[in-house]
Amino acid sequence: MQRRLLGGDLDEPANLSAALVTLWLRLDRRYRFIRTKIFLRPDLFARASSAATDASKLQGKVATLVWTREDIFRVLLRRMGGERALRAWLPEFEFHSKPPLGWMPPDALPEVQLEIFPPPEEGVPADSGTQQGLASRFAGKAMGTGPNKGLTHRWILNHSMDGRGQLLPRVALNLIRYATQSALDRAAEAPGDTLVTPVDLEAAQRPTGEQRLQELRESEKVVFRLNHLRERSLPFSSKQEAMDLLAQPWPGEEDGYRTDGAAVLLRLIALGTLVERAPPEKEPGGSRRVDMPDLFKKALDARRKGGPLQLPWTQRR
Repeated sequence: MQRRLLGGDLDEPANLSAALVTLWLRLDRRYRFIRTKIFLRPDLFARASSAATDASKLQGKVATLVWTREDIFRVLLRRMGGERALRAWLPEFEFHSKPPLGWMPPDALPEVQLEIFPPPEEGVPADSGTQQGLASRFAGKAMGTGPNKGLTHRWILNHSMDGRGQLLPRVALNLIRYATQSALDRAAEAPGDTLVTPVDLEAAQRPTGEQRLQELRESEKVVFRLNHLRERSLPFSSKQEAMDLLAQPWPGEEDGYRTDGAAVLLRLIALGTLVERAPPEKEPGGSRRVDMPDLFKKALDARRKGGPLQLPWTQRR
C-alpha cells in the first residue's frame, strides 16, 4: 500500500518516519538474517533520528545516496537506449540487451575526447570523466559564442542542480525533454549531428524550474514564498533584505511560519531553493548574501548581477 502525504506540515511524515525507524531497529536486533532498507529524505531522517528510540545506533548503518555526474548521463543514455535509431546515433556506446530491463548502457561510460577539450588529467581514468562527448553530441560543444561561452556538459548539470549541489535525474531528464520539445516546436534542424541547439536548452530552463518548484510546493508550502522574489535582482546585498521579503506569507497558503523571515530563509536554503553566499572578496568584512541556483532563476524571472552562480560539485573538470 502506498500513501502520498501532501501539504506543508511535516509533522505527520516525520512521525511516520520515526515510527518506521523504531520498528526497523527493533526487528533488526531480532531477525539477523533479514536485511531491510529504508529510504528517507535527509530532513525526515534528521527528525526521525531525534524522535526514535535508540536512534543513535543508526549512525553506523547509514549510507548517503548521491547521484554523480556520470549517473545523470547514464540515466539519459538508459532512456535513449530504448530507441534503435538513437542507439545507432551513438555507436561509441556499447548498449547491451538485458531482459527484462531492456537496453542498458555500458558499465563504464567512455569519455569522447574532442579538440576543444584537453586530454584527461593525469591519474584520472578516461571512463570516469564528465561525459563531455555525450553532451556535445546532444547539443554542441558550447553554449553560445564568445569568451563567456560555457561548456555544454557543465551547463546541463549546473541547470539541473539545486542550491545544495544535489543532482536529481528527474530534473535533468525534464531539462532534456523540454529542450527536445522546443526543437520540435521550432521545427528547426540542429546544425551538424546534434539533436538540439543551445537555444533549445535555454528555452527548457523555465518549464524545468517551474515543474521542480511545483513538486516542492506539494510537500512544502513555504516554497510559495519564493514568489516574493519574482523579478528581483540577485544576489541580495544582505540576508536581511531577503528575510524581509520572505517574512510575508503567500496569500492563501498557510505554511506555519507566520512572519518569521529568518526561519523561512533557513528552510528554503535547506530545500536547495536558495543559497547563502560569502561576501565578495573585495568586501571581506561585508555581510553574507542570498542567491538562487540557476535551476529556479528563469522560473521566477530573477535577474543576476555579475557572473553565474558557482555551485560545488564533485571532481569538477
